[in-house]
Amino acid sequence: MDNLHIVTLAEYNRPKIKEQNNRDWVSYGDNNDYYSYLIKLFINSATNNAIIQGVSQMIYGKGIDALD
Repeated sequence: MDNLHIVTLAEYNRPKIKEQNNRDWVSYGDNNDYYSYLIKLFINSATNNAIIQGVSQMIYGKGIDALD
């Protein structure tokens, strides 16, 4: 039991979604920057980047061919 360690993971904070009837879009986050946050995580986190790249390769594979 001396090998037991507790790892505290970062807390995930969902963005505040703001729906406004006078607009044709939905804002994500206070400054509508949620997607910038996701891109920053993709670029700066090796783990996040590897997972996204791996899953996308499993989905896409070696390409999509359209044969007649």
